[in-house]
Amino acid sequence: MEFITCNDSNNNIEFLIDLIKGMQEGYHNSYWVISDLDLIPLFHGDYKGDGGVNFKEIAYSFNKRVEKEKVVILNYNELMSILNDAQTVRRAVLVCFSSDFSVDTDSFRPLVEPRNPNILSNDNAKYELRILDGGLFIILKNNTIEN
Repeated sequence: MEFITCNDSNNNIEFLIDLIKGMQEGYHNSYWVISDLDLIPLFHGDYKGDGGVNFKEIAYSFNKRVEKEKVVILNYNELMSILNDAQTVRRAVLVCFSSDFSVDTDSFRPLVEPRNPNILSNDNAKYELRILDGGLFIILKNNTIEN
């Protein structure tokens, strides 16, 4: 288990993206399970009301999806697309699995503050990244799984 702190918990996206890029090395055939999410989307400006520019609101829509579904599976590119439309992640669990393992999202509910904080929420996970209060990043790695 590794603890990392981010100096700017209100603007931690670049920090988070760099962490994930570092974790993704060697794991091209993988996917990410996201849960327990509190994400702040980028502010694209006020709504004009005249039917002008419509923003895609990728991060906002994803946040609503996680609220509804509780656990969402994304590939690396989808995850990066969402993070690039966000300002900060206040709270989240991001678990990386090999694409040859299938996780059951009906029963898999990882939490930022689990009962056993020192162990992965699933033995088949490659990595688990927990974000608490936007500034504390906890990284767990499965040392028994090879690239």
